Amino acid sequence: MKKTLLVICALFVAAVGINATDYYLVGSMTEWTKIVEAKYTFVLNEKAVGVTEYMLTADLKKDDELKVVSDADEWFPAGMGNNYVVAADGKYDIYFRPGKDGGEGWHEGCIYLTASSVTALDKAVVEARAVKVVENGRIYIVRNGIRFNITGAVVE
Repeated sequence: MKKTLLVICALFVAAVGINATDYYLVGSMTEWTKIVEAKYTFVLNEKAVGVTEYMLTADLKKDDELKVVSDADEWFPAGMGNNYVVAADGKYDIYFRPGKDGGEGWHEGCIYLTASSVTALDKAVVEARAVKVVENGRIYIVRNGIRFNITGAVVE
């Protein structure tokens, strides 16, 4: 009975991933140092189906170079001269697949960047109450004198 219980406990520990690997964004913005804090730590992307995928959101600058490193010091992509180079300043959603099974558009099959879904409306500091305005059949939100459309983009 004790052996059976021990085997079941061992299987449970393996199944819940007690020894799960953590992955970190590294690059010119971190001086190629692994920084163990939330803003550089990838989290499992629960929306990915059929693949192991991680993601994080970060502010990056044009020409930042980056890679991903595991807590076991495995680098993605491995080797020199194949860093991902950021094209423009911005907030990015960064996706990472340790299985290197990313498709077209994935850098070395493991890194993919897209503009973050965080909008200007998400960043607005609430100093005054937002007001909904309808003009010419269009809905706008006015907050702190700034007009936003319903998707959160600033309207000039």
